[in-house]
Amino acid sequence: MAEKQNKDVKEHSEEEDESQQDDDQQFGSSGEEEVLRKRLRSQSPAGSDSAAISASPGRHATFEELLQAADLVSNMSLVHEISVDKDFKLTPTVLPENSLEKQVRDVMHRAFWDSLRDDLQEDPPNYTRAIGLLGEVKETLNMLILPQNSKQIEEINEKIDTQLIQQQAEHGVLDVLQYAGYIITLMGKICAPVRDEEIEKLKLLTDVIALFREILRVLDLMKLDMANFTINTFRPHIQQQSVNYERNKFSEFLKTQKDGLELTKKWLTHMKEELSAHSDQADTAGVSVANQISPMKIINGAYIKLFDWPTNSLFPETIIMDQGRFLELREELKRLTLIASILLVTYTNVGMAISGEKGFPSKLKREIKILLDGTK
Repeated sequence: MAEKQNKDVKEHSEEEDESQQDDDQQFGSSGEEEVLRKRLRSQSPAGSDSAAISASPGRHATFEELLQAADLVSNMSLVHEISVDKDFKLTPTVLPENSLEKQVRDVMHRAFWDSLRDDLQEDPPNYTRAIGLLGEVKETLNMLILPQNSKQIEEINEKIDTQLIQQQAEHGVLDVLQYAGYIITLMGKICAPVRDEEIEKLKLLTDVIALFREILRVLDLMKLDMANFTINTFRPHIQQQSVNYERNKFSEFLKTQKDGLELTKKWLTHMKEELSAHSDQADTAGVSVANQISPMKIINGAYIKLFDWPTNSLFPETIIMDQGRFLELREELKRLTLIASILLVTYTNVGMAISGEKGFPSKLKREIKILLDGTK
């Protein structure tokens, strides 16, 4: 992997000063999707994949403010996941079958590639789209090359010279497959070993349209590989800086909201009132409620309450990024409680008959867990 990533793992460690700026950037894939967006942007409505914001502004926020808030939450969530989940990695987006989004995307893709095929079948061929496609492939390849490898970047710019390609097209001597061969060879040199099989498959394709469609798809995967490689390289640094980073970003998020802690306040206030009600019922013997209900007791009780949180209710803003983990823990707690209850009832009623069975409790727990697996 070190050789395929241009032998620059060590150079990565020397760039920690620059990584603080990179913390604000999200990793993503483009490739074929980016090509289509550029070519069909004028026909497509603007949109953004923004993370859900817990507390809505109490005033009419501008569109720019909403985008800023969504971007802050999204960046903060990404850093949080990298810091707390050692197995976190970016994966390709897989749209559900028969979903409207997938159908629209497939129609757009088909229209683009059919249009490109028609251009190349004209007499003489129209290479305008193909040249633009080669230029965008060159941009992606430059993104995958580390900045230190200036010679390789210069080679790419020299080999895929769009002005020269344009002149070749005008004189009818453009060989698109020749450029595709160079691109595939270069991809084989800089890709991760896991993509070697994909590169070999590219070498077998002879249809220009199918070849470039697959090149873009593999470039998408290579960009994800590079992003995940960068995440793994800088994870220790991100973990060291994540607390201050999340604190600062959350402060910026609060500035975009009139009351960005609305749900958090309700969450803690409700727990304080619940503890106060229990204290009022008890005989305190003159001890004040304030001394009994400490901030730590409120916090502990509030977090325990999350294991019984209503399914359709939003989590407090301060822990919204860990909502999935709390829900998983809640389901695991339910399963463990059910297993313990079954074991208790079993041993209470037939304890004598099974007390001599060696390994029976472990076997029973294992069988029950299998039965409960996948249930909610």
